[in-house]
Amino acid sequence: MSDDAGELVDLERFVDIAHITQRPSAHFAGDGFDVDNPPAWNQIRVLVVGAGGLGCELLHCLALSGFSDVEVIDMDTIDLSNLNRQFLFRNKDIGQPKADVAAAFINRRFPWMRVTPHFDRIENKGDDFYRSFHIVIMGLDSISARKWLNDKYASLARYTVDPDTGAAVMQSATPIIDGGTEGFRGSARHITFGKTACVECSMYLYPPAQGVPMCTIENVPRVPEHCVLYAKLKSWENEAPFGKDAKGNINDVDGDNADHILWIADKARARQAEFKIEGNIDFAFTQGVVKNVIPAVGFTNAMIASMCANEALKLATGIVKAMDNYTYYDGGANGVASYTQQMFADPTCPSCQARGVVRMDRSWTPQQLIDNGVVAQIKPTDPGTGAPLAAGEQLRLVVEVRNDDDDEFEEASVCLMLPASDPRAATTAEFQSKPVLAALAAAAKFDEAQAGDFSFEAELSGGRLQNQVVKCLLHFA
Repeated sequence: MSDDAGELVDLERFVDIAHITQRPSAHFAGDGFDVDNPPAWNQIRVLVVGAGGLGCELLHCLALSGFSDVEVIDMDTIDLSNLNRQFLFRNKDIGQPKADVAAAFINRRFPWMRVTPHFDRIENKGDDFYRSFHIVIMGLDSISARKWLNDKYASLARYTVDPDTGAAVMQSATPIIDGGTEGFRGSARHITFGKTACVECSMYLYPPAQGVPMCTIENVPRVPEHCVLYAKLKSWENEAPFGKDAKGNINDVDGDNADHILWIADKARARQAEFKIEGNIDFAFTQGVVKNVIPAVGFTNAMIASMCANEALKLATGIVKAMDNYTYYDGGANGVASYTQQMFADPTCPSCQARGVVRMDRSWTPQQLIDNGVVAQIKPTDPGTGAPLAAGEQLRLVVEVRNDDDDEFEEASVCLMLPASDPRAATTAEFQSKPVLAALAAAAKFDEAQAGDFSFEAELSGGRLQNQVVKCLLHFA
């Protein structure tokens, strides 16, 4: 954290922002803005996930927006190919962790910044780490990483039971800002659980990768990419240009090996000439096809990063209403276009939607907790037909329970069998650990609690059942 932590932002340095933070607004101010109590957004803790092309620009934009307390996490190291668009890195940094180098650069350039790096996988960090931030900004190039982080923060959201309606009500959740770029296109949005669409709600935005039929590559190639793919998939297999390993297997193509790329490029150009296909097949083009690389553009990264940092400033200060809630930008060959639209939460989303409520009786045994609290909330069906699962279907259930004041979920596993008479009712075939409540560190708090809410998660998988997650509250009336 900066040496100025606990003090107001240096408004002489950020005089342009001060014009907004120190003036009242009858129409544009967001929730919580109070001109008589100026926001100290340098005390807001921000987590930047990803230190690549977008992440580098995010750190730069956050520094110029007056933030001070920032942490960045990335598991990758710097490669030569990164230097044309990740402007915090130099030749001497090749091979070093991106997070470490980016943090050091920002800390040197901006004396009010204290960026803490984490050279690690996001999965290796615990709940305490993620819970310590006020705002999270994702600058990721992976859909799976987005989903994981989205689910993590959804699980950390605080719920309570409305005494009047008996429904689960969200008390608080960390806002997420998500940015992404692809060539000259990009998007930025903010995710507020319970109000806007989360990553899981909007998976339709990420279409599956489009493959090319092998028959097209072999028989009727039409574009230079087909020639490169033929050289990579067929010529490489037929000729084994770089030998075989000790087991007799052909050595794989290494997209970062210049000799491999040059060989593929030569073969691709020969095939291009054979089929009279126009286009330039050079080293960079060949490597891009081999590694399935989408060209990254520095300006697009800067554009989207500025949108994300702007949203972070809005959330931290309330000076302007936040984006509502998804912005798309296209600066391609056909001109420049941009629009903002609302994205609504999916009411059936397993990640962000309100939990069911299970009213607990203090006399319940662990088995009753499973029967009444877990199984009653799950309607296991065949994902293909929607029909109830057959008797004897082997399922694995992972139960996690956390008191709202606890730092971590405590986990216990149990193996269930479904009888044919009622697929929602289950009997315990085998406990893989101690009885559920007894295995929980929170068990004593269950015994002592006069009233309270306990977060509840259950994941059911196995047999024909795709992973199904149920999230509810265990409530002492």
